[in-house]
Amino acid sequence: MLEKYICIFFIYAFLGWCMETIGEFLKSGKTVNRGFLIGPYCPVYGIGVVLITIFLSKYVNDFPVMFIMSIVICGTLEYFTSYIMEKLFNARWWDYHNRKFNINGRICLETLIPFGLVGTILVKFVTPFFLGIIFKAPIGILDSILIILCTIFLIDIIVSFNVILGFRKTTKQVEKEVKDNTEEVSKKVKEITTEKIREIKEFATKEIRYAKLSWENKNRILILNMKISQNKFKRRIKYTHKKIWENITEGVKIKFTENSWFSQRLAKAFPNLEVKLKNKTKNRNK
Repeated sequence: MLEKYICIFFIYAFLGWCMETIGEFLKSGKTVNRGFLIGPYCPVYGIGVVLITIFLSKYVNDFPVMFIMSIVICGTLEYFTSYIMEKLFNARWWDYHNRKFNINGRICLETLIPFGLVGTILVKFVTPFFLGIIFKAPIGILDSILIILCTIFLIDIIVSFNVILGFRKTTKQVEKEVKDNTEEVSKKVKEITTEKIREIKEFATKEIRYAKLSWENKNRILILNMKISQNKFKRRIKYTHKKIWENITEGVKIKFTENSWFSQRLAKAFPNLEVKLKNKTKNRNK
């Protein structure tokens, strides 16, 4: 029984890595070793299919239940993987905030629906096919292969974990160099706010004076122009926040990639990685 789930894990961890790598190649035209580990596997896919197989095998003939439960299991796994990785290493490794129907940027409907469909197809058709082939192999040979794979995988986890810990150390170094990120952002925002408020006041005074001498439709134009001006102001503030934190994240990435080839590989594997600084978190909570 244990061998069955170990086989499922390695098969789908490898297939998940292939899917991520091919997807990145089609998007950017570059071959990138996706995932946290050095080897050609993405464990989250393997774990996801193992969980689906364990909990949903008895619903193999009930498509609606398998579809919904696959979404729940895979969504929960992805959410808590993102949450735990962020807490451990002070970094957001993927972010779905720009996609519709997301939960805290960790999961989104756009990825959950494919998870539901694929999970159902895998448990119903694909996994039994793979296991039928694998268990035709002699037990002694199969056990030896699994022991070798598990040993390599464990070594990979240890090495990769140390590399990712280096990212956390790099983040702390940058935090020290940027003495007070909250003060830096607040100062910049205050400058822009003061400037824009002055512009809005001058604009409002001028338009109100003009509106008094005009017809009723000029008042509607005044309200419209004021709304446009305020929206531009809000967008500018939001853009300023975003650019400052992008620069800090980029600084951490540059320092981190100077450490080793493994560090460079990890940075390439997660191009949308975002640094989470303590000062930034405190500022958001205020």
